[in-house]
Amino acid sequence: QAAEIENLKQDKLRLTEEKDGLEIQSQKLAEESYYAKELAAAAAVELKNLAEEVTRLSYENAKLAADFTAAKELTASVTRGNDTKRRDQDNGILVEEMQKELVASCQREAALEDTLSQKARRENELLKIIDDAKCHEHDLENELENMWALVSKIKKESSQDDLFEFKSKQNGFHSSKTDTGRILSDMEASDNWKWDGISTLEEAKAAYNFERRRCKELENAMSRLKGEDIRGLEVKVLEELQNFHVEALSRICQEKMAKQVL
Repeated sequence: QAAEIENLKQDKLRLTEEKDGLEIQSQKLAEESYYAKELAAAAAVELKNLAEEVTRLSYENAKLAADFTAAKELTASVTRGNDTKRRDQDNGILVEEMQKELVASCQREAALEDTLSQKARRENELLKIIDDAKCHEHDLENELENMWALVSKIKKESSQDDLFEFKSKQNGFHSSKTDTGRILSDMEASDNWKWDGISTLEEAKAAYNFERRRCKELENAMSRLKGEDIRGLEVKVLEELQNFHVEALSRICQEKMAKQVL
């Protein structure tokens, strides 16, 4: 019984250490979320500036188009007149320059639109990172609450184990290996003996040993998980490890509840 209590204490200490690690990880995620929010704010400002630049270029483009139309009309009026070829040549050069400037303006506008679309995609990626960080933080908070609940159950189970030992001593039973044969023989001789819904001490002992074996297997699995170096692993692998960890905690709680019912 003392060894089991010591194991429970060690479990409590290990869970406390894991809780501290989760708190540190939660703090890091909060910092990353804050950094992502700052990036999103900067991207929004840059998008606004780009939108203003596109508006300005569109206005200039419209102005150049109007100038180009006016130049064409001027050229047409000059060709209808009797004035010189020199003016025609000058107007042709002016129209050509305006056409080149108009083409360059269209190219700049297209480049700015492409940059604007890239910034929009980047903003969406940052917002997705923020949402993932919030979800991860929520999962960590739930896991931390489950760990605290498990610690409370372990404390309660420890007090119930002390009560079980006290009742056993009052009835003249002991948990030592030397008295096991005597207790089993006494229980086999009495068909009507019952204690808290358990028909024989052999069934209670079998259930208790089964529960201890299951807890030991889960503790070994958690120890191997805790001893592994998870730095540099992919997100998918980390999620699988997290699911395994949560499943192990759930199974420990189920075994503890089963023991409490016994």
